[in-house]
Amino acid sequence: MRELGVAASFAAGLEGRVEPSTAEETYAVLGQPFGDARLLDQQAAGTLARADLGWEPKGPSLTDELRTGSYAPGR
Repeated sequence: MRELGVAASFAAGLEGRVEPSTAEETYAVLGQPFGDARLLDQQAAGTLARADLGWEPKGPSLTDELRTGSYAPGR
């Protein structure tokens, strides 16, 4: 989440600045269900989708899109 936050911060012209928040602050902004999801240690690689479904991503990762794609500053 931090990596995405930093990339989004650059895209928003904030020079990569991000600030951590407490669980209480997260719940106050997002509510319980979304706060719970946001606070999970989420890691995804797509390994099973590649193996089971033959999925081969063709576009940039979300982080790369934020850094250099349509969200990048000046675009």
